[in-house]
Amino acid sequence: MPRVPVHTIGDAPEQSREALRGLERRMGRLLNIHAEMAHAPVVLVAYEGIQQAIAAHGSFDAKTREAIALAVAAVDECAYCQSAHTAGGRAAGWLLEETVAIRDDTADLGPKLGSLLAVAREIAGNTGYVADATWRAGGGLERRRIGRAVRPRGSEHVHQLRVGHDHAAGHLGDRLHLPGERGDRGELAGEQVHPRA
Repeated sequence: MPRVPVHTIGDAPEQSREALRGLERRMGRLLNIHAEMAHAPVVLVAYEGIQQAIAAHGSFDAKTREAIALAVAAVDECAYCQSAHTAGGRAAGWLLEETVAIRDDTADLGPKLGSLLAVAREIAGNTGYVADATWRAGGGLERRRIGRAVRPRGSEHVHQLRVGHDHAAGHLGDRLHLPGERGDRGELAGEQVHPRA
C-alpha cells in the first residue's frame, strides 16, 4: 500500500483537480505519479510549472529529453521511470529497441547525444557531479544549450547538471514492468492503481 494516496480526479483536493484533468488529457489517462502528486496541490502545481517551463524555454527537443530521462532512470534503477520514459520516448520518435539500448547504454547515438547522455549518467550516478574528463569529452555540446542547467562548482572545476529526474516520491509502490522485457511492447500496461484503504 502506498504511503501517499493515489487520487482520482473526483477525490483529489479541489486545488489539484484542474491540473489532473489537464494531465489526463495530455497523457491519455491519469498516471499514478500524477494522482499521488495531487495529494499536495503545491507539488502538482510545481510539477506542472516545471513541465511548462521546459516546453516553453527548453533547448532540447522531446526526443533528446526522453533519451536523457531514460539514461538517468536506468542509472537510478527506477523501473517506473524507465517504463514511463520508454513510452514517452516512443511517443517522441524512438523505436522500442532504441529505448532499451539507451537504458542499457549500448545505443550508438553519435558524439553529441552520446556525450550528453554520458554526462547525465555520471551526474545521476555521482549525486549531481561530473568529472572534468567526462565534461571535456562532452565538448561537442553547445554551452548555450545547456548553460542554464550547468554551473561550475568551486575550484574543483566540477560541473553540475540538473537533470531533475527523481520521481521516487511521486510513485511509491507503483508496480510496473520494463518495456522490452518478456515480450512487452512498451506500453504502461503494467501500471496498477492501488486499492484504497
